[in-house]
Amino acid sequence: MKKYVLWLTPLLISLLLAACDTNSENTSLLATVNEVPESYVSMNVNGFDVSLENEKGTCTLVYSRLDGYPRIEGKKIAMDMEAPCNFIHYKGSPQFYEYGRDRVKFKVFIVVGGPTDAKYPKGDDLMPKGCGTLLQRIAIFSDQIRIDFPSFSPGAAPQCPSVGMEEVWYATY
Repeated sequence: MKKYVLWLTPLLISLLLAACDTNSENTSLLATVNEVPESYVSMNVNGFDVSLENEKGTCTLVYSRLDGYPRIEGKKIAMDMEAPCNFIHYKGSPQFYEYGRDRVKFKVFIVVGGPTDAKYPKGDDLMPKGCGTLLQRIAIFSDQIRIDFPSFSPGAAPQCPSVGMEEVWYATY
Protein backbone atom coordinates (compact mmCIF):
# COMPACT_ATOMS: atom_id res chain seq x y z
CA MET A 1 0.00 0.00 0.00
CA LYS A 2 2.85 2.40 0.83
CA LYS A 3 4.30 1.79 -2.63
CA TYR A 4 1.13 3.12 -4.31
CA VAL A 5 0.94 6.17 -2.04
CA LEU A 6 4.58 7.04 -2.75
CA TRP A 7 3.95 6.71 -6.48
CA LEU A 8 0.71 8.78 -6.47
CA THR A 9 2.07 11.64 -4.32
CA PRO A 10 4.47 13.10 -6.98
CA LEU A 11 1.77 12.69 -9.63
CA LEU A 12 -0.78 14.64 -7.58
CA ILE A 13 1.72 17.37 -6.76
CA SER A 14 2.63 17.82 -10.44
CA LEU A 15 -1.07 18.01 -11.39
CA LEU A 16 -1.70 20.65 -8.72
CA LEU A 17 1.28 22.71 -9.87
CA ALA A 18 0.13 22.53 -13.49
CA ALA A 19 -3.35 23.70 -12.47
CA CYS A 20 -1.90 26.66 -10.57
CA ASP A 21 0.39 27.78 -13.42
CA THR A 22 -0.32 31.49 -13.98
CA ASN A 23 0.83 31.34 -17.60
CA SER A 24 -1.79 28.78 -18.57
CA GLU A 25 -5.02 29.45 -20.48
CA ASN A 26 -7.01 29.74 -17.23
CA THR A 27 -6.14 33.43 -16.92
CA SER A 28 -7.87 34.19 -20.23
CA LEU A 29 -11.02 32.51 -18.90
CA LEU A 30 -11.05 34.90 -15.95
CA ALA A 31 -10.83 37.88 -18.29
CA THR A 32 -13.86 36.79 -20.32
CA VAL A 33 -15.96 36.05 -17.25
CA ASN A 34 -15.47 39.60 -15.96
CA GLU A 35 -16.45 41.31 -19.24
CA VAL A 36 -19.56 43.47 -18.96
CA PRO A 37 -22.06 43.08 -21.83
CA GLU A 38 -22.87 46.19 -23.85
CA SER A 39 -26.27 47.54 -22.78
CA TYR A 40 -28.45 49.58 -25.16
CA VAL A 41 -31.51 50.56 -23.15
CA SER A 42 -33.14 49.74 -19.81
CA MET A 43 -36.57 50.62 -18.40
CA ASN A 44 -39.29 49.45 -16.03
CA VAL A 45 -42.51 48.11 -17.59
CA ASN A 46 -45.42 46.55 -15.66
CA GLY A 47 -43.12 45.87 -12.70
CA PHE A 48 -40.35 44.28 -14.81
CA ASP A 49 -36.89 45.81 -15.09
CA VAL A 50 -36.10 45.21 -18.77
CA SER A 51 -32.91 45.84 -20.74
CA LEU A 52 -31.47 44.99 -24.14
CA GLU A 53 -27.85 43.85 -24.21
CA ASN A 54 -25.26 42.61 -26.67
CA GLU A 55 -24.25 39.18 -25.48
CA LYS A 56 -21.65 37.59 -27.76
CA GLY A 57 -23.02 39.36 -30.82
CA THR A 58 -26.67 38.47 -30.15
CA CYS A 59 -29.35 40.88 -29.00
CA THR A 60 -30.47 39.61 -25.59
CA LEU A 61 -33.46 40.65 -23.48
CA VAL A 62 -32.58 40.68 -19.78
CA TYR A 63 -35.35 41.09 -17.23
CA SER A 64 -36.03 40.93 -13.50
CA ARG A 65 -39.02 41.37 -11.22
CA LEU A 66 -38.01 41.58 -7.61
CA ASP A 67 -41.28 42.75 -6.06
CA GLY A 68 -43.67 40.15 -7.48
CA TYR A 69 -44.31 36.47 -7.15
CA PRO A 70 -42.52 34.52 -8.33
CA ARG A 71 -39.36 36.56 -7.91
CA ILE A 72 -37.44 36.70 -11.20
CA GLU A 73 -33.85 37.85 -11.27
CA GLY A 74 -31.59 38.31 -14.28
CA LYS A 75 -33.46 36.06 -16.71
CA LYS A 76 -32.08 36.23 -20.27
CA ILE A 77 -33.70 35.47 -23.60
CA ALA A 78 -31.56 35.49 -26.74
CA MET A 79 -33.52 37.22 -29.45
CA ASP A 80 -33.62 36.19 -33.09
CA MET A 81 -31.31 38.97 -34.29
CA GLU A 82 -27.74 40.17 -34.13
CA ALA A 83 -26.68 43.13 -32.01
CA PRO A 84 -26.85 46.10 -31.97
CA CYS A 85 -30.52 46.46 -31.19
CA ASN A 86 -32.93 48.89 -29.56
CA PHE A 87 -36.62 49.47 -28.94
CA ILE A 88 -38.50 51.50 -31.54
CA HIS A 89 -38.79 55.00 -30.08
CA TYR A 90 -41.31 57.79 -30.55
CA LYS A 91 -40.52 61.31 -29.33
CA GLY A 92 -37.49 60.09 -27.38
CA SER A 93 -39.14 57.22 -25.45
CA PRO A 94 -39.63 53.54 -26.28
CA GLN A 95 -42.88 53.29 -28.26
CA PHE A 96 -45.53 50.79 -27.19
CA TYR A 97 -49.23 50.10 -27.53
CA GLU A 98 -51.36 48.68 -24.75
CA TYR A 99 -53.93 45.95 -25.40
CA GLY A 100 -56.29 43.77 -23.38
CA ARG A 101 -58.76 44.49 -20.60
CA ASP A 102 -58.62 44.89 -16.84
CA ARG A 103 -56.31 42.22 -15.40
CA VAL A 104 -55.06 40.99 -18.78
CA LYS A 105 -53.61 44.25 -20.06
CA PHE A 106 -50.24 44.04 -21.74
CA LYS A 107 -47.86 46.37 -23.57
CA VAL A 108 -46.29 45.48 -26.91
CA PHE A 109 -42.88 46.83 -27.87
CA ILE A 110 -40.88 46.28 -31.05
CA VAL A 111 -37.13 45.74 -31.07
CA VAL A 112 -35.11 46.59 -34.18
CA GLY A 113 -31.72 45.02 -34.79
CA GLY A 114 -29.93 42.52 -36.92
CA PRO A 115 -27.25 43.11 -39.47
CA THR A 116 -27.08 46.60 -40.88
CA ASP A 117 -27.63 47.06 -44.61
CA ALA A 118 -24.53 48.25 -46.52
CA LYS A 119 -26.80 50.21 -48.92
CA TYR A 120 -27.97 52.36 -46.00
CA PRO A 121 -24.87 52.97 -43.85
CA LYS A 122 -26.28 56.03 -42.10
CA GLY A 123 -27.95 55.34 -38.76
CA ASP A 124 -29.56 57.56 -36.14
CA ASP A 125 -28.80 58.58 -32.54
CA LEU A 126 -29.88 55.20 -31.15
CA MET A 127 -28.04 53.06 -33.73
CA PRO A 128 -25.28 55.26 -35.18
CA LYS A 129 -23.53 52.52 -37.20
CA GLY A 130 -26.59 51.80 -39.32
CA CYS A 131 -30.20 50.81 -38.77
CA GLY A 132 -31.52 47.28 -38.36
CA THR A 133 -32.95 44.88 -40.89
CA LEU A 134 -34.99 42.74 -38.47
CA LEU A 135 -37.89 43.42 -36.09
CA GLN A 136 -39.20 41.39 -33.16
CA ARG A 137 -42.25 41.99 -30.94
CA ILE A 138 -42.19 41.75 -27.13
CA ALA A 139 -45.40 41.60 -25.07
CA ILE A 140 -45.00 42.49 -21.39
CA PHE A 141 -47.83 41.35 -19.12
CA SER A 142 -48.02 41.90 -15.36
CA ASP A 143 -46.72 38.37 -14.70
CA GLN A 144 -44.80 37.30 -17.82
CA ILE A 145 -42.93 38.37 -20.93
CA ARG A 146 -43.50 36.87 -24.38
CA ILE A 147 -41.34 37.31 -27.46
CA ASP A 148 -42.45 36.59 -31.04
CA PHE A 149 -40.21 34.13 -32.85
CA PRO A 150 -38.93 34.30 -35.53
CA SER A 151 -37.98 37.90 -36.19
CA PHE A 152 -39.31 39.52 -39.35
CA SER A 153 -38.16 42.07 -41.92
CA PRO A 154 -39.60 45.62 -41.97
CA GLY A 155 -39.52 45.72 -45.76
CA ALA A 156 -37.13 46.98 -48.43
CA ALA A 157 -35.23 49.53 -46.32
CA PRO A 158 -33.77 49.12 -42.83
CA GLN A 159 -35.68 50.51 -39.84
CA CYS A 160 -34.10 53.10 -37.55
CA PRO A 161 -35.28 52.96 -33.91
CA SER A 162 -35.90 56.70 -33.51
CA VAL A 163 -38.40 56.92 -36.40
CA GLY A 164 -41.40 55.23 -34.72
CA MET A 165 -43.84 52.81 -36.37
CA GLU A 166 -47.54 52.56 -37.14
CA GLU A 167 -49.77 50.65 -34.71
CA VAL A 168 -50.50 47.91 -37.26
CA TRP A 169 -46.97 46.56 -36.68
CA TYR A 170 -47.78 46.21 -32.95
CA ALA A 171 -51.37 45.03 -33.24
CA THR A 172 -50.60 41.85 -35.14
CA TYR A 173 -49.31 40.27 -31.95
